[in-house]
Amino acid sequence: GGRGDPTGKKLSYNEQRELAALPPRTQTLEAEQTALHAAVNAADFYKEGADAIARTLARVAAVDEELLEALARWDDLESGQGKSRE
Repeated sequence: GGRGDPTGKKLSYNEQRELAALPPRTQTLEAEQTALHAAVNAADFYKEGADAIARTLARVAAVDEELLEALARWDDLESGQGKSRE
């Protein structure tokens, strides 16, 4: 196998760069997710206007999806399956 890669598959340069960018990206998404959930759970959240509520709830769903996709991609890259997820 390759150095530090138990699967023996080597990531391309772009995949290595993508893998390196995923930890800070997931941290940012997790922080936003925590802040959004705190806002939604606040006692006065539903006193806001309908547009603001809808925007916040849509962003919660988008962040949840982006985070799941980033974590899945991270797993793929670490397991040496780089290009398999499309």
